[in-house]
Amino acid sequence: MDNDTERNAELYTPEDERIFDENCLLHGTPHCRLLNMESCNSCYIRNLSEEDQRKAMEDIRMAAAAMPVGGMESLRQDDECAFCRGMKNPADGGYALFDIGHLNPKAIDERKNGRKAYKRDVSIVVPVQLPVCRHCKRRIQLINYLPLIIGLVITALSFIVVTSKPVYGVLNKQGRIIPVLAALIGVLLAVAIANLVKMILKNTGERKTVLRPGTLKPIEKLRSEGWFVIESGEFDIPLTFSKEGLKNGIMTGGDQENNINEIVNWNGVRSIGKYKKGEDK
Repeated sequence: MDNDTERNAELYTPEDERIFDENCLLHGTPHCRLLNMESCNSCYIRNLSEEDQRKAMEDIRMAAAAMPVGGMESLRQDDECAFCRGMKNPADGGYALFDIGHLNPKAIDERKNGRKAYKRDVSIVVPVQLPVCRHCKRRIQLINYLPLIIGLVITALSFIVVTSKPVYGVLNKQGRIIPVLAALIGVLLAVAIANLVKMILKNTGERKTVLRPGTLKPIEKLRSEGWFVIESGEFDIPLTFSKEGLKNGIMTGGDQENNINEIVNWNGVRSIGKYKKGEDK
């Protein structure tokens, strides 16, 4: 046993065996590095059959081939806010997060024997992290949450008023169903006011902030490659925020350009390195 092999064997511990699954086809590949999972324990692909793991690798290759130069890593490295209209503010609000999906794969492939299968009937999803300033962040959060709070407050107040003894007594004399109808009217009024407030906030907010992620220049380029923004609802802006960004998940790690190039030109050779017991680097 040479010095390198002895050193690898000494560094190898049962904890390494628990975290890194050498039997997974993706282990030691650029596909695994592009997935950027915290460990094999947190990666669902390790529990798939060998056939399904190969399909997962094909889909990762498809996603990599549709990426811009530098992958998603290049989108988060700008020092200016990606959402400002006109003059760009410094990106002092962290990152705005949302998901994009790809139109492929479309084929449905499910197991009939009850085993957990790799489902290809849904689009592959990749998180996007774009720098945002605190002004745009506050504006978007206001649009997403203020109408909801207003709607809940009005709903709560309507129930409090309707169920109060004086009001309930008067309404109940008109008929037993009248208090229920009054409460429903309060709920409908709350929904209407909340939607009106959201519409006003959107109209004023769009003057200074890009509120539709799909219209951002970096995302428009991705859309030409078959990607689309996954919307969260008719009235919602599909954005969440993080101070430091995502640390794990597909397309969240570093060196994406090299990993993408390796995947697109994949020759089937795995580089196990330090994760394999007794094997040279």
